[in-house]
Amino acid sequence: GSSVEVAWGVRFNHGGGYQYRVCPAHETPTEACFQRHPLPFTGTQSLRWNDGTQVWIKGTFVSEGTSPPGSTWAMNPLPR
Repeated sequence: GSSVEVAWGVRFNHGGGYQYRVCPAHETPTEACFQRHPLPFTGTQSLRWNDGTQVWIKGTFVSEGTSPPGSTWAMNPLPR
């Protein structure tokens, strides 16, 4: 288990949050497989603009009432 930097972009901000999931190469890549394998968050969140400007922020992470139990999702850091 290593940590990698990932990114996503917002075109139409509807609030909410996100979670990253994987399906191991030895399994059939079905929705059920991805649902079983959420990835934990590590490190600090940041906002990065197209001009390369980056601002580090304290993220909001939710681990209660998640699916699967015990997994974590991150709140969208941009206000609606």
